[in-house]
Amino acid sequence: MIETAKKRGLLGALDLVLFTASLLLTFLVGGYYAYKARRDDSVANYYFGNRKMPPIPLGLSMAVSFISGVAMIGLPTETYMFGMVNMWYIVGSIIPSIIVFVYLIPLYYRLELSTIYEYLEIRFNRKCRMISSAAETMNLTLYMGVTVYLPALALSAVTPISIHLAIILTSVICTIYTVCGGLKTVVWTDTLQSGIMFFGALAFMIKATLVVGGFDEIAAALERGGRNNIFDFNLDPKARQAAVSIFIGMNNVVLYAMACSQPNVQRLMSCKSIKDARIATMVSCIPKVLITLLSIGCGAAAYAYYEHCDPLSSGQISKPDQLLPFMAVDIFNSIPGLAGLFVAALYSGTLSTVSSGINSASAMILEDFILPIKPSLSEKSQLFVSKITGCACGSIHRCSIHLLDCSWRVGLWKGSSYRWCAACSNRWLREYKLHQPEYMERYTTFYDVVHRPATEYFGLYGITFLYYSSIGSIITIIVGLLVSIITGANDPQKSNPDVFVPILDNKCFPESVRHFFRFGVPPRKTGCGKDEVNYETDDVGEEVGIKLQQTNHPESNHSDETKALNVEI
Repeated sequence: MIETAKKRGLLGALDLVLFTASLLLTFLVGGYYAYKARRDDSVANYYFGNRKMPPIPLGLSMAVSFISGVAMIGLPTETYMFGMVNMWYIVGSIIPSIIVFVYLIPLYYRLELSTIYEYLEIRFNRKCRMISSAAETMNLTLYMGVTVYLPALALSAVTPISIHLAIILTSVICTIYTVCGGLKTVVWTDTLQSGIMFFGALAFMIKATLVVGGFDEIAAALERGGRNNIFDFNLDPKARQAAVSIFIGMNNVVLYAMACSQPNVQRLMSCKSIKDARIATMVSCIPKVLITLLSIGCGAAAYAYYEHCDPLSSGQISKPDQLLPFMAVDIFNSIPGLAGLFVAALYSGTLSTVSSGINSASAMILEDFILPIKPSLSEKSQLFVSKITGCACGSIHRCSIHLLDCSWRVGLWKGSSYRWCAACSNRWLREYKLHQPEYMERYTTFYDVVHRPATEYFGLYGITFLYYSSIGSIITIIVGLLVSIITGANDPQKSNPDVFVPILDNKCFPESVRHFFRFGVPPRKTGCGKDEVNYETDDVGEEVGIKLQQTNHPESNHSDETKALNVEI
């Protein structure tokens, strides 16, 4: 089995043809919708599809933007190395979707947001909006770099393509079709890529299961290797992975991705109504669960396949992230083309995430920085600036990839790069922990991997990466409350009720209960008057909820006189 991999090691001709065809098809779909949008050169169409996007493609786009190539490569590798406890990733991704469905979608439509950070200007001030938007833009750019780097690393293991050429190829393809076509192009290419991701992972899972002898053999191998640990409820915060830490960490991370990230909110605001946005949110859960489940299954099958000879230890691959593409070439030896389909599935996750990031980053730059300075900018000029900033984001993220590659190569990732990235984004902290030395080193047997004592880290560095975002959130809330108390808290009775979402505000609850959970904030006026819109059922189209030329809001625009909308949670 291993000898076969040694002899082959690279994708065959048909595999390369199929992989290239998937990239070409993605490029053609993007080009088609870019061509269709040439006559509608409005910014509303470019960023929101004129608020007429169908919910099912949007839901698929939201899912595959979240499930990047990092997840499709990293999650199987995590399962291969650390076991079935990763199943809790699925559980941790459901609750945030429910919170967004029930509470936050009505809030977005009520405030008619163009970027998620516009909320901070409405709630606080413009400086808060600009600082947060700048941090998110940097975060997106850095994360796109990681997203492209790992699949390019995996591709270099099974093709003659060098890692640098793979990076350039991916970045150029994403940048061209995203900049030319806008959101519609991104959504429809994501829809295509969701199918490629699903069927590629499914083909790998089926073939790997058959090769190792069925699910019973996989379960037995996991048991022998100590990886049947789905019910590991270890509460030690220094334990790398456990059910509790994954559940808490994933809920926090996914809630951010669903509720506070520009790519997701931008898609939700592209629907016709709250009803469609909620449908899109529920649709997005289906591919998230299926592809995550398949990824974990692929990692389990890979462990059973290489149980007695680790390709990393034998020097057949240089890094753990190359494991699945390397195995795909081996097991699909007798079925030409399927290895190419699987590698295409890995790359589809990258393309969807990067294209979404470029589109959303350019939207934030236009809305949060340029229009507040030049509110009189014409529609045509806004579109031109959007495309220029999109190209710039594509180039900058490509530079961040090369910096990342150099950091790993010269051994600076643990030192200076780690500290620099930690200051920029919790996400890069997670990537650092994903590549800890405890499994970057080569082992001769899996017994060493399971039972080798974990490396001790100083202070907070010893805490599992799964708690990073939760710790950051708790610190932010505590510091914010303390500063508010010290500087003088606002009177809740004078607050704008439109920016608050009570935990319980449905009419089925007694008024006393609803009053308690408003914590002093007055109730929001409801009713569809002359100038009011029912977002729950009305097709608001492109005329309502898009303020792409009106982002320079004076604070009076967001006073208690903000018009009420008939949206019941």
